[in-house]
Amino acid sequence: MSTCAWDTSPGPLDDAPGSLLHAAHEGIVTIDESQRIVMINPAAQRMFGCAAGEALGSDLSRFIPARLRVAHREHVRRFDASGVPERSMGERQLVTGLRADGEEFSAAVTITRVDGGGPFASNRFFTALVLDLHAPLELVLATATWDVRIEALLASPAFVTAARAGDHV
Repeated sequence: MSTCAWDTSPGPLDDAPGSLLHAAHEGIVTIDESQRIVMINPAAQRMFGCAAGEALGSDLSRFIPARLRVAHREHVRRFDASGVPERSMGERQLVTGLRADGEEFSAAVTITRVDGGGPFASNRFFTALVLDLHAPLELVLATATWDVRIEALLASPAFVTAARAGDHV
């Protein structure tokens, strides 16, 4: 799962800026009009627990809980029909993702439509930037736990006594 991969057959993504895809901390997944995965970066592979070789060519629904698949497919269709080429980063949608091990997680997603060029001019692709909100939530919870511990330490009689005595704490 350490490499960025896309379908190696000749296509519109042959010249994709691989270094940017590798460096991104957000998951990046590109699908075609039939919602088949044509590109997945290393961050998305880690996020979903799925190697590129398993993901490429498979339906995007593998990363969406079963109860949400029909609605998601319709959402992508409506986005395509809207003619809007992209949603700005400030317009992220909150979604529920599905890891390969069956764990669901919250994510914020922004999507861009890319019209193919050259021999792929009639094709459309959709690229999603996916931010796993589970990781930041864990950080917030850990920070809150440490805040409680530090407050308890500062309020403890041993700390107050040491501070009054001029000891370095």
